Amino acid sequence: MIKKGIPFKLSAQFTIISLAAILVASVVFFLINTTGGYFLQLKMKNTDYIEQTISNKVDEFQSFVTNNNINSNDFEKISKWVTGESNVTLVIYDNGRAVFDSTVAWRQNHNIEDGPPPNNYRKLYKVSFADKEAEVELFMLIEFKFRMIITNIAIVLSVLTFIMILTSFIRHKVKYIRLLEKEVNILEGGDMNYRLTIKGNDEFTYLARSIDNMRASIIERKREEEQAREANHKLVTAMSHDLRTPLTILIGLLEIIDGKKYTNEQELETYITKSKNKAYQIKELSDQIFEYFFAFDMKESELNREYYGVDVINTMIEDYIFSLGEKGYIFEYSSCQDKAQVYIDVKVFGRVFSNIFSNILKYADKDKPVVIDSCIDSGFLKIKVANTVLAKTHKEESTNIGIEVCKNILQQHNGEFYYTNDGKIFSVFIRLKVKM
Repeated sequence: MIKKGIPFKLSAQFTIISLAAILVASVVFFLINTTGGYFLQLKMKNTDYIEQTISNKVDEFQSFVTNNNINSNDFEKISKWVTGESNVTLVIYDNGRAVFDSTVAWRQNHNIEDGPPPNNYRKLYKVSFADKEAEVELFMLIEFKFRMIITNIAIVLSVLTFIMILTSFIRHKVKYIRLLEKEVNILEGGDMNYRLTIKGNDEFTYLARSIDNMRASIIERKREEEQAREANHKLVTAMSHDLRTPLTILIGLLEIIDGKKYTNEQELETYITKSKNKAYQIKELSDQIFEYFFAFDMKESELNREYYGVDVINTMIEDYIFSLGEKGYIFEYSSCQDKAQVYIDVKVFGRVFSNIFSNILKYADKDKPVVIDSCIDSGFLKIKVANTVLAKTHKEESTNIGIEVCKNILQQHNGEFYYTNDGKIFSVFIRLKVKM
């Protein structure tokens, strides 16, 4: 399962990207404005260009005067023309006396810091009015005009840069959303082995990780169900075989008794005794089946677990040692004396030792000691039970139902159970987490 991390919220990402976009846009604005200003200064050092530009504007004024039959004292119409021309000032001289001066309008329509029009490049041009010929002095704020153009270009490009950065970020997230949509559709189609793409560390990443964890959980659940189904199938197969043999013998014995095919009362008693033994054997097998399904049907949430001292485990073991000791079995027991606690359901966990000592009773050699060792190691209670196996074993041993029950109970208690059998020594191992 993929490890979960703290998502980096989209709102925080968007804020950082926005600040970065503002910074980049500001740099773009500064570079364009500075570079444009540098080249503009180079351009403004070209006096020929400035004079030609002013001369062209004087020609435009002459065309206006001629086309509209403007007199030299028609100041209202002249003012309108000057107002319509951005960054232009005009002074009309009649015999060396200024009869019209638009710089007054200039001061009214511009900020104080703009100042009056500069006196550089003073040059008088002759203009033919309808009533007379007069001299005009025309000045254009060429640098201001181009400065505004450069500034506007810088603003537009910086805004576009800001928008492009944000759009790129949003497009990246939308692309990931579409990818997740496509991959979820693949899962919906039944391909649960397809792993989702996990990128980044935000809410979308958290969502993708959650979906992928859910996918993995479904696969794991299916695998466990398949294992349980397979185990149940093996159990039914094994138990049907083991039940069939004693049941067939029992039916045969009962038919002999029912048909009175015995020669004397002693033979009848023998048949009755054998029938009872086979009936008990069948009962034992049915009890094992019940115990198996009880253990495997129980959910971990149904366990009544509490913290108990390790001495509770010691007591369980010692009770069975006492019981089997009376039947002639020998034990070498090393108990755990640590003050640790185990989190168990005592009633359910007792079935583990019930199965272990039941196997000892059936298959252990009485002449050899059963070795039991219990200790705390690395935060776990470890128990080992080893016994010497009898030369001959019973047929019912092949089902291993008790082993499977023990495995499942330890798994429900977040522990481990496993065994080894080399044909001579049979050993079981229990590993259970403890609280110190």
